[in-house]
Parts: sequence; structure tokens; C-alpha cells
Amino acid sequence: MTLLVALVLFVSATLLVLYTSNTAVTEQRMSANEVRSKQAFEAAQAGVELGIRHINTGGAFNVQLTQANATWAAQNSFLRATFCTSATVPAMQCADHQSGGFTAACTAPGTADERAWLVACGWSDDSAARRRIVTFVVKASPLPGGVTNPLIAKGSVAMGGNPTVINYYNNLTVWTGNNLSSSSATGKTVVRRPSSAPGQLTPTQVAAQVGNGNQVCSASQAPDLICTTTSGVVGPDVIQGDTTLSTLSDAQFFENFLGSGPAEYKSTMVDAENVVAGESAGTISEGGNIYWVDGDATISQNIGSADNPVILIVDGNLTLSGSPTIFGVVLVTGNLDQGGGATIRGALLVSGGVSGSGNLNIIYDPDAVGGVKQLGSYASMPGSWRDF
Repeated sequence: MTLLVALVLFVSATLLVLYTSNTAVTEQRMSANEVRSKQAFEAAQAGVELGIRHINTGGAFNVQLTQANATWAAQNSFLRATFCTSATVPAMQCADHQSGGFTAACTAPGTADERAWLVACGWSDDSAARRRIVTFVVKASPLPGGVTNPLIAKGSVAMGGNPTVINYYNNLTVWTGNNLSSSSATGKTVVRRPSSAPGQLTPTQVAAQVGNGNQVCSASQAPDLICTTTSGVVGPDVIQGDTTLSTLSDAQFFENFLGSGPAEYKSTMVDAENVVAGESAGTISEGGNIYWVDGDATISQNIGSADNPVILIVDGNLTLSGSPTIFGVVLVTGNLDQGGGATIRGALLVSGGVSGSGNLNIIYDPDAVGGVKQLGSYASMPGSWRDF
């Protein structure tokens, strides 16, 4: 009996050891599979991020990206990413990462395209696991609301000094939620002269006829332009007292033209190196960027160019001094003090009011306004990301 009991216990212990060992092996295999699955998933997600970064830094759509494009020092897994133009989700699947990476080809987008499918495949370090992620990437517009006239202000516009607001391309110059005052100054608004054929002047030719703002009321010097608002007379090209503007909050005014609230826009559309403090606004000069100025600022330097306009956002009050020329769209969340002889070629948006006694020229430039729409960044369209 003792021997029999000992044998039963021995067999039971052996079975228990075998069961425990098998369980441990199974769990180890499950853990290894989970690690490989996570490696493949993270590699595929890295491919998505690599692809978006690639096109946001000026890269072409018609490339296939690998770790080499990321210049990674350590490669614990493998990835490939490519762009496809298609009306539906591409049917491309992940193959062996060493043999092209995909089981099917797709048509690459053209250089002028601003949207495409991004297909990314990721493999584990031993290539045993693979994952596919697909998302639709689009270029977000930094000015989705659009601007069709040179000056929009939620508050009052005081035409002190000799400011000139010009719109050759349509019959709207100033749009304000309060009043436009020009009774004791020589400020003026200017539109296309009826005898001038629409569209025959380029923005540069319009600016040449504007000169320093004094000649625009002279048909001999500005044959294609005519003054409509002069001292004490407000022309039909001015919309004032518009409650659709005056009743907006500052955040709503911002979102109406830039598509999102100030905080969200700053975090998603403005590169960190283009955010400057108000007292450092004088360092801004290059075009082709979206700039954010924190706090009150004084600007006296040229910013941008006809070929490289900017979006300049001043989160505070802005004072213009000297005779700078700014190409693009300027948005001021506070008030604008127009001093000196500044020129804005594009459009000016002011959440507060406009005052001062300078010789500010605001010339609506559709090329500059259209040019800033190209400054947006590519991003994954919400709802399009999928890993199946």
C-alpha cells in the first residue's frame, strides 16, 4: 500500500509538473506573440507618422518609405509606407518586408495633389508578425474661412491720418462691426474705376497705382482706381455696424476665419520655432510660414514677399511703425495702432478696433491670400484611420 500510494503521488507530481511546464510554455508563446504583434503595430504606426512627416517637410508623394528615410539608429522591427490615390481604401496587403513590402501596387498621387491614402506595413523583429494601418491624409487649410476684402474689424475703425484701404477685385473694402470714422482725416477707401476692365491689373500693378496713398484719387495717376470714401463721406464699399461681427466673441471671430479656436490653432498649425514673444516680433522677416506672436508687439520690418506670404497672428495689440511691407494675412486679437507708413499686401483682420494717425495702406492681394492657403500641414483625417 505504501508503495502504491507513493507511486500515485509520484505520477500526480509528474503530471502536475508537466501541466505547469506546458502552461508556462503556452504563456511564453502567448507573450512572445503579443510582443511581436505590438512590435508590428508600432512599426506600422511609425510608418504613418514617418509618411506624414515626410510630406510636411516637402517630400514627394510618389515614394516608398522605410527606416532608412527615418535614419533610425536602432531597428527592432521593420516598416514600409507608401501613398495611394484611390476613391476607396487601397486593397494593398503586407507581404515580406524584404520583397517590396506590399502584395499589390497602387497609383501614386501627383505632385499637385493635396490628399492621398497612406498605407503603412509593420513587421516584428523576426518578421513573424505583420500589421497594416491605412489612413487618409489631407492638407489642412490654415485659412478655411477665406478672406475677400482687405480690412475686417470687430470694433470701430478710425481713419485717422492718411490710411488707404484698396480692393481692386471686388466692391468691399472695410467690414466692421462698429463704425468707420473719417470726418477729421484724409483716410480713404478705393475700388476699381468703372471704366477699367475687371482683372486687367495684377496686385503689383495695383500697388504701383496706389503709390503712397495720396495719388489714388487722381485719375491721371491712378487710372484704374477711384476713391469712394473720403473725409466725411463713407462710400458704398464699406459695411459698418454689422452685428454679425460685433456680437462675436474674440474666440469666435478667430475661429470664423481660421477654422479653429486660438489654442487649438496654435498647437496644430504653428511650428514651435515660429512662436515668438511680443518683444521679439522684430525678428520675424522670412515668408512662407505661419507666425504666432505672444503678447503686444511693435512691428517695423518687412515680412514675407509676393511669392512667400505669411499668416501673422498677434495675440495682443499690434503697433505698426516705420514703413514696413507685410505680405499675407495679419490677424490681431487685440487692437491695431496704425502709425508710420506701413503697407499690408493681403488682408488685415482685427478682433478689436483700429486707430492711429499713420499712412497705412491695406491693399487686397488675392495672390497673397491664396498663397497662405498653401502653408497648411498634412494630417490624418479623423475617422479614416483603420488597422483592418
